[in-house]
Amino acid sequence: MSWSGPRELIRRADPTWRERSGASSGEGLIYHVRDPREEKQPIKEHGRVVGYETIIVDHGEPDKRLGLVEPEFSTVLRRMEGESNSLSAIIRQAWD
Repeated sequence: MSWSGPRELIRRADPTWRERSGASSGEGLIYHVRDPREEKQPIKEHGRVVGYETIIVDHGEPDKRLGLVEPEFSTVLRRMEGESNSLSAIIRQAWD
């Protein structure tokens, strides 16, 4: 309930505002602000490589702004307790 007022104000000021929830891992958080990823693919003629072309494998996220909303902060804390979970480290790095 406390987030509904600010959410509406932000959406009116910026209709392109992106809001996500469900921060379960550092990798999941990074996914929402990832850069494009390109790869070089071989160009073949008659079974021989004659050159390479760059193709976009993942277009990434052009808008790096992200509002991360977690209604139950205790859920985030429990997820961060996991031995292999990088969420805590990623949040600290993002804050810095």
